[in-house]
Amino acid sequence: MMNLNLKRWGLWVGCFLIFASKSRASLRLPILQTYTDTSSTRIVIVAPDALVASRIKVTGPFLHSPPTWTVVRYKNPYTGGEIAHVDVTEMKEGHRYHIRVLSPDLRSSIERREFTGLSLNAKRLKLTLASCMYDKFYRSKLWKRFNAESPDAILFLGDNVYANKPLKVADERQLWMRYTQTREKFSFFYEHKLVPSFSTWDDHDVGVNNGGRDFPLIGKARRIFEIFYGSPLAEQSSFSKGPGLAYAWKTPHGIWFMFDNRSFRDDPSPSSLGAYLGRAQLKWFADLIRQNPKAHLFLGGGSKFFEQELAHQEGYEKDYPAEFSEFLYLLRRHDARATFLSGDRHYSEISEVVSRYTGYPTFEITSSAMHSYTVPFMLGLNKNKSRITATAAENFVVLDLLKKNGRLEASALSRGEKKDLFSWKSAL
Repeated sequence: MMNLNLKRWGLWVGCFLIFASKSRASLRLPILQTYTDTSSTRIVIVAPDALVASRIKVTGPFLHSPPTWTVVRYKNPYTGGEIAHVDVTEMKEGHRYHIRVLSPDLRSSIERREFTGLSLNAKRLKLTLASCMYDKFYRSKLWKRFNAESPDAILFLGDNVYANKPLKVADERQLWMRYTQTREKFSFFYEHKLVPSFSTWDDHDVGVNNGGRDFPLIGKARRIFEIFYGSPLAEQSSFSKGPGLAYAWKTPHGIWFMFDNRSFRDDPSPSSLGAYLGRAQLKWFADLIRQNPKAHLFLGGGSKFFEQELAHQEGYEKDYPAEFSEFLYLLRRHDARATFLSGDRHYSEISEVVSRYTGYPTFEITSSAMHSYTVPFMLGLNKNKSRITATAAENFVVLDLLKKNGRLEASALSRGEKKDLFSWKSAL
């Protein structure tokens, strides 16, 4: 009789735990850690209802004083939900912290995530690169591999949100809706351990295919992107904020530029004199590299930098040759080398950039697509005479950098849903 009662009790406890876990899962909130250095970070929380600041708590290690944090809230004008920016400062390097979201009655936690600062003194830096994430083709197994990677940081290289769906030209309501839907769907935003993520945008994030500065909602789209993906904090001296969404991030491995290739972009014209980055962004870039003449440059953007031969594809070199020549002139005057990072193409590849462009041989690393319109014959349709290795399967790229004997060594690995798709190593 006793054994029977114990079994019944165990059954009730098991049912309760299952119910509790499902109830908790239904309350989970998507959270993204954005711009981070050794002592500060910005964390973005998307909530379906009002999220007053008193419901957000940041705690530090046991017996250590907690960091300082402030909360700024943005209301979603179409759903009633809110997006909270939690700016955390006075963090100690190497310490792990927790951010908690309390229930409305403040009696329990509905969310608890772990985060830390980003050490900028390590010889090794591991990043994951991803772009082109159409939620209609969401690949849960690929995101599982992505989440298991444990990089130091993540670079989202554009087309993070397909905001031009279902309307091909988004209105403001659709922009808010699609950013919210994407944030709520991807498993990455529900991982217990947060990872510093640095983002730029491309045309799908803007809300219209091939969109640029002439899109009437370009300013509103840019503001929505900043609300969902953050922007550098004023206190973060390792970051430099540029025009539009542009910013630069200084590490011992070099300076990472994430360009805004949409806010100032003209439609390509027969005169070839249109703007791509625009005058203000080029000046900001020139000033920063002049102040850091020995720093290796990592140059990131939503569109490809090189490849003239693909008439049906967008690219800096092909569509904006006059400004591109000026951009290359700035690079040739810089004492150190540059490496290029891009998304957009729906295939990942390593391309060699020949020395006639920059004065030295270098590389463009393209990571695309996590999940979007991708077919096996994409590489055949998009021939690239400078291609070293590539894949048209859905994937992301892991980039490892190592400072060794005064040299910078790089390795890249394309990870697919079930297997690794290519690998590459080189000195930079």
